[in-house]
Amino acid sequence: MRHATLLLTPLLLAAPLGAQGFEGTIAMRLSGGQGESMDATMYTKGDRMAMVVQLPASAGPMAGKEMRSIMNHATGKVTVLLPAVPGMPLPPGSKGMKMTTDMMTGPMAKQGEEADFTARKLGTSQTIAGYSCDDYEVTSAGEVMNICVTDRLGRFTMPGTGMPGRQQPPPAWARAFGDKPMFPLKVWGTSGGSAAEMLVTSVTPGSVPAPMLDDSAEGYVDMSAMMGGGMRRNN
Repeated sequence: MRHATLLLTPLLLAAPLGAQGFEGTIAMRLSGGQGESMDATMYTKGDRMAMVVQLPASAGPMAGKEMRSIMNHATGKVTVLLPAVPGMPLPPGSKGMKMTTDMMTGPMAKQGEEADFTARKLGTSQTIAGYSCDDYEVTSAGEVMNICVTDRLGRFTMPGTGMPGRQQPPPAWARAFGDKPMFPLKVWGTSGGSAAEMLVTSVTPGSVPAPMLDDSAEGYVDMSAMMGGGMRRNN
């Protein structure tokens, strides 16, 4: 498993197929093996959700910039919106860059491809951000992660990590519960030889503004087209 929370594209997304009854905002803190940490905010409604983060120092010239990822289960697409990279020529007036991938053929499709894992319920529970969760130990390829999950926020999935074009598939533990509505409120342990942690700090049910979940990405340069030999801007 690659460093689960050294994320340059977000990151942890709740699949609305299992969260149809929840609309609101989930705040979390992510930390990785290089001592970096960052705050992330997840917005979920119906068949869409978005994750907004500020990129960490390891992102180089992109450090400190805001990035948004939108998962649309109605279309089966994941759209990542990035600000312009310093020095990269873009059409005048561009808001930034985007990359859209298919959940069935992109990095998410490789999620758990070679995962031979077991999830063992430990019989203990915690209360995190006002929600009760059950502790599990997930083992894959000799690596052990501890996860405290709740069934009140929907199914959990993780898209690929990395900058567009260099994304890596998600870790095996992210598929430990399959399509079940099991959402992790805390993840800790050893992952790929590096400490990793995710901790939900608050859950706020309530209306999510439509623009936050809009994946039309007007004004963003389509990096997917660029990788295919051209560069297209959504007007």
